[in-house]
Amino acid sequence: MAATSCSTTYPPLPVIPFNAVNCLSEGINTFSSDGGVYSTNYSYTNPMLNVGFSQTGTGSLSIDNSLLDETENDPTMEIFLIKQVSGCSVSSYEEFKMFKATVPTLVNTAINCRATKLNDTLYLSTMLDSTNTGGGKFYINGMEVKDGKLGISSPICTMVTYSITDSCGLVKSDTKSLQVSLKPNPSFNFAAGSPISPVCTRTNLSIDLVRSSTGANPTYTITSNNPSYSGSISGNTANLQAPAIGQSVKYTICLNESNNATPICGDLPAQPACSASNCKISHCTEINLIVGPMHYLLLYVLMIE
Repeated sequence: MAATSCSTTYPPLPVIPFNAVNCLSEGINTFSSDGGVYSTNYSYTNPMLNVGFSQTGTGSLSIDNSLLDETENDPTMEIFLIKQVSGCSVSSYEEFKMFKATVPTLVNTAINCRATKLNDTLYLSTMLDSTNTGGGKFYINGMEVKDGKLGISSPICTMVTYSITDSCGLVKSDTKSLQVSLKPNPSFNFAAGSPISPVCTRTNLSIDLVRSSTGANPTYTITSNNPSYSGSISGNTANLQAPAIGQSVKYTICLNESNNATPICGDLPAQPACSASNCKISHCTEINLIVGPMHYLLLYVLMIE
C-alpha cells in the first residue's frame, strides 16, 4: 500500500496470529491485531470481514464460534492485516482454515427399571448433551464401546467417556456417570410331579413352587375367590385347601420381585427402592379346584402374566 511519506526504516510487517488450521473454543475467541486492521478486501478505511469475525478500530479481532461459517474454508479463508506506522502502510496476508469448537459434553444418566430382552443393548447416545457436536466415540474403562452400543445383562454403574478428535488433531473428552437398574422379571413353575387334572381326592394339596428368576426381594402370595378357603404359603410351598363337595375355589399364586434402592453411582445420587407403582413386578398362576357330586377333584392350571 503506497504512502506519501515514510521514514527510511521500513516498519516490520504486522503479525497475523493464525495457523494454517485453527480450532476455536466455545463463545467469543479473540486474536491480537498487532495494532492493525483486519480486512478481507484490503481496505484500511472500509474493511470487510468473514461471517462471525468482528473488530473495532485496531483492537483485537473477535470470532464468534456460534456464527462462524465453516463453508468459507473451501478452499481456505483469506485475510489481510494492515498497519500504519510513521506514515507508512504495511500489510501481511494469510490463507488459513478456521473450524468451530468441538464439544464432547455428556450428561449424568440414570435409567431405572429398564425392561430387558435377550441380547439387550443400550445406545450410549442417550447420554449426549444437546450441545454435543458429535463425531466422537464412547469408552468405558479405556475400551471403546463399538458403535456406542452397550450390552445389558445386569445392573450397571460405570463412568462413560466420550472423545472427539477436532480438526486440529486435539482430543477433547468428557466423562459422566451411567446407572441402569433392570426391571424384575419374576418367573416360577410347579415342581415336577405336581398333581394335574383330574385329581381324584378331596384332601388338601401342597404344591412346591420352583422359582426360575433371580430378582430382588422375592415373595409369594396366595389369594382365593372364595372367602371360605384362604390357602397359605410356607416358604416355597403353596398349601391349598380342598373345597367341600359341590363347591369350587380358584387360587391365585403370585411371585413378586422388587428392586432395592440403588447406591450412589459416581455423580448420581442414590435412587429409592422401587414402589408398587414403578418397579414391583408380579407373575401369577391361577389354580381352580372343583369337587363335584361324584366326589372327585379336578385341578387345572391357567398361566397368566
